Amino acid sequence: MLRDLLKFEFALQFRQVGFWVTLTILALVGLVAGSADFLTVGAEGGERIKANGAFVVAQFVAVISLLTIFFAAVFVVTGLLRDDLSKSLEVIHATPVSTRDMVLSRTLIALMTTILVASSAVLGYALGQFMPWADAEIYGPFNLLYFLQPVLLFIVVNSILVVGLYTVIALLTRSRTLVWVSAVGVFIVSAAIDGILTAQAPDWARALLEPFGSGAYAQLTEFW
Repeated sequence: MLRDLLKFEFALQFRQVGFWVTLTILALVGLVAGSADFLTVGAEGGERIKANGAFVVAQFVAVISLLTIFFAAVFVVTGLLRDDLSKSLEVIHATPVSTRDMVLSRTLIALMTTILVASSAVLGYALGQFMPWADAEIYGPFNLLYFLQPVLLFIVVNSILVVGLYTVIALLTRSRTLVWVSAVGVFIVSAAIDGILTAQAPDWARALLEPFGSGAYAQLTEFW
């Protein structure tokens, strides 16, 4: 049953126009950031620090991973709370589909789509250096690991964190509003913690308490 539900949720998600529009927009943002000088996300590359080097790429991915806060909320609401919107929750529970399989399938698809959408910006960034207008002098040799490792550490891990949080809130409250409020709250709290700790706390405190990994990364690479 779980396999059938995953196939259904997967097909349903990939028929959504909004999913493809968001995927395309983020891929274009990454492409421009990776190939043009007028848009910089994270660290800036140059003659000595290459724009496709491990440090700059990780900074870019760390910033992009913050978008998972909002993408995860969208996919959790449209997935787990879809039956509430269509007033069909009682009908679903009257079928042989178990609550466990339904929740698990929709949560996994929400996680997958969140990762895919955020990773599309990284793919665009990776392709940016191959564009004809890109300045070849600011790039070094292409290394796929420079992109895969930060995607795993930032996008995948952060997606698991926020999708798990919103899933719990959605299941406990059945409220779309609280999921949206939670997303805004997570972003505000994260930004506030990061700002306060950066100004007043030692680096190790920021590395431990900042929830999305940028604090730990900043401490690790401080003298690179």
